[in-house]
Amino acid sequence: MDPWLIGCLAVVGSLLALAVAGLVLIDVGFRPERVAPDTLPSDLGMAYASVELTAVNGKRLAAWYIPAPDGVARPAPALAVLHGWGSNSAQLLPVVAPLHRAGYALLMVDSRCHGGSDRDTFASMPRFAEDLAAAVDWLRTEPEIDRDRIAILGHSLGACASLLLASRRSDLAGVVAISAFADPETIMRRFMERVRVPYRPIGWLVNRYVEWRIGWRFRDIAPRNTIRRAQAPVLLLHGETDRVVPVSDAYAIHANRRTDEDVSLIVYTRCDHDSVERIEAAAPHILSFLARVTGGGPRPLAPAREAEPAA
Repeated sequence: MDPWLIGCLAVVGSLLALAVAGLVLIDVGFRPERVAPDTLPSDLGMAYASVELTAVNGKRLAAWYIPAPDGVARPAPALAVLHGWGSNSAQLLPVVAPLHRAGYALLMVDSRCHGGSDRDTFASMPRFAEDLAAAVDWLRTEPEIDRDRIAILGHSLGACASLLLASRRSDLAGVVAISAFADPETIMRRFMERVRVPYRPIGWLVNRYVEWRIGWRFRDIAPRNTIRRAQAPVLLLHGETDRVVPVSDAYAIHANRRTDEDVSLIVYTRCDHDSVERIEAAAPHILSFLARVTGGGPRPLAPAREAEPAA
């Protein structure tokens, strides 16, 4: 065989091998490191039960169900809660504990590939949204939950998934989105800049492969676009000093809302991406929002009637 042709084939083979290796690395990147919960609801004084949900593809989802406190009338309002990438439900316990004390029931779910849930081929925003939908569906079957007063709360990728879910269904009372990014395309570009990968052509090709892998175009699931299709009131919360998702993303999402939408934005000072101890300070704003969208919030039990004396 001609040595020149052999050389060309060798070069092509090397490029194909590099391409395959690159795709494998991308797929590995879509399998987040699993982190076990280091805190339980009971550590914060909340009684709970471990429950199992089923994802759309049959995978098992681990979740904590935290009933509304004693003294709250049933059926009670509830929140389905979803963590961010590489995290688990324990991360958000400091955020939701004040909401539970105020009378809300909670269902905190670990998305696939996270916490105690089953592993899957990859994790993605659409799959996060599917798992959050499974949590909402579970709550709607519980007799002690008011199915017309179910809201959702998510952090980071979970917040983006919350906005995506709100663009798909009309049975949500409200959405609390903490530290959402505006666009997957932009967040990927920022990551590539940090690791010094040129966007063109490598980064652009990576993003197109990711879109093919997850089955969605970034523009169709970008929070700055799904906010325009949200079918429930939305409260956006963001840290002013967020070093993972800059606060400009929150402003971009808020600015792209429809003029007739109920979308509020609160920015907190000295608050980074995972500063849940600072986000916890947002509890009064979250509770005010939830009380409004759930028709007054939790209601106390009616006082027991005293037995009338016998005649």
